[in-house]
Amino acid sequence: MKTSFGFFIQFIILILGQFEMGYAQNPEFRFGVSNQSIIDSLYKTANYLRYQSDWISLIEFGNKNLDYLEKSPKKFTAFQKSLISDEIVYAYVFLSDLEKVHQFCDGAISSLSNENNNLAYQEQIAQIYLSLARGYGYSERFVESNRYLDSASHYLRNSSNNLKKYYLKNDIVSNFVELNEPDKALAMAKQCYSFFKNRPSDRGLAEIEMLLGRIYLLKKEMNLSEKYSKHALQKTSNPRVLYNCHESLYRVYQATNSPDLALYHLEKYHQYLDKIFNAKVANDQLALEKKILEQKSEADLRVEMQKGLIQKRLKNYFLAGSLLLSILAIWLFRNRQILHKKNQEIAAQKTLIEDLNLGLEQKVKDRTKELQMAYDEIKNAMQKGQNIERKRIATDLHDNLGSLLSAVSISLDTLDIESLNENEKQLYRKITLMMEDAYAEVRSLSHNLQPAEIENGFLGSALERLIDKLNAQSRIFLQLENQIGDRVFAKNITLNTYAIVLELCNNMLKYSGADEGKIKIKTANELLFVEISDNGIGMLGYKKGQGILNIEQRIQELRGSMTIRNNASQMTSFEIVIPL
Repeated sequence: MKTSFGFFIQFIILILGQFEMGYAQNPEFRFGVSNQSIIDSLYKTANYLRYQSDWISLIEFGNKNLDYLEKSPKKFTAFQKSLISDEIVYAYVFLSDLEKVHQFCDGAISSLSNENNNLAYQEQIAQIYLSLARGYGYSERFVESNRYLDSASHYLRNSSNNLKKYYLKNDIVSNFVELNEPDKALAMAKQCYSFFKNRPSDRGLAEIEMLLGRIYLLKKEMNLSEKYSKHALQKTSNPRVLYNCHESLYRVYQATNSPDLALYHLEKYHQYLDKIFNAKVANDQLALEKKILEQKSEADLRVEMQKGLIQKRLKNYFLAGSLLLSILAIWLFRNRQILHKKNQEIAAQKTLIEDLNLGLEQKVKDRTKELQMAYDEIKNAMQKGQNIERKRIATDLHDNLGSLLSAVSISLDTLDIESLNENEKQLYRKITLMMEDAYAEVRSLSHNLQPAEIENGFLGSALERLIDKLNAQSRIFLQLENQIGDRVFAKNITLNTYAIVLELCNNMLKYSGADEGKIKIKTANELLFVEISDNGIGMLGYKKGQGILNIEQRIQELRGSMTIRNNASQMTSFEIVIPL
């Protein structure tokens, strides 16, 4: 009797202690605090964990407080509870746990439908369906995702919240794009763009512009794809949007034969692809760790329940005698064996996680190496292709057009000059001079397209030979200050810099009216500096011709810059800086 009374007193003390702790910690016991204030506080904390991508903490926090809302003596509505449920769903979406996503979404939808049917509840049911659709979309099950988006649209039909409606339409457009159905996506995408372009600061505008870029890429309308993808890049820092924009621009520039721009966006595409891949790996790892933790918690709970059962039986059968104690001792030994086996399983799972981590790190390293090798192969292949094409053009100019000019010249030689009158003789001499100039120009073009020095990357030698040839053929004296010597540069830098200098020298000879020109080339701090100047009539009021536009395009491909200066003494100078 004394023993039973002691247990009773301890039980009463425990209950009173728990009540005191609840009074101190739970917001429901504080006078003057409304239900909505409690929900707002919980929602803000859950939202913070969501934007920190701390999915495990978000799930633990959400489950703990959902349990609190269910058991609280205060009456919380299904609408208020669904706000917390939706945050938990968001975490399970990124952990790719569709079973849990369905569990929470189905429960929230059922509670909301049973409690009320007003407009606010319908909008919240639509939000739950939208979260469920995004769970399927994140798992790349786009047909099922569209089915739940249709359900969300149904519940939003009476809503005046146009922003929420068009966010939902953005998701539908995204699914049609992923399903390679651009014609179905385009009409709705245009509606979304018309809505969001009046909200330039809204993230929905960047998303729909990214989707329009992908849609027009699928429809082979490269100009529109480039336009919308570029616009989206300027409005967002979201890795998923940036990844898709750079992929679209890479494919646009690849299709329109802009290799340098294509390579740039390919690099950016792989950069964000790796970032998204790493985030996916991290989320998968979190999901695996959570599953193991849940299994461990279930095992620990079973062990605790088993221990409690053992203690209860020991208390109930303590007086049953040594025989009963022996039976209980055997049963306890058996349960300890089970516990030991569970601990071994947990240790094995922990080892598995460590092995997976090592494997993932190695995969990331291997993937990075593969991407670098692919980039190098593409770059080398493009450079080789450019060189081959330049050689072919140079050869065609020299062999075909040169042969044709020679044939014309031979034909002219067969004419009997003495039989011509004076006017015809003057015309004959002019034609002969023009043929000689044309043949010299063809030879010059053939050489300038692919000088031998450029093949080996000797920019300085190629420029020296060019200047010597120009000085021999023109009335302007050109002075070259070569401070780079025989330094070898990358072929694209050598070729483009040579072409820029050639174009500017030709412009000087044709338009400047100068009698002196100077070309200075040097390197410093991993930069290549080229300065070309003359003492001619200057360029005040000039309009850009195709030559200057070609030069600017080449400098842009090299990621360099060009400054044009005109001073009081009418000296014109072009200052070009190219990173090495």
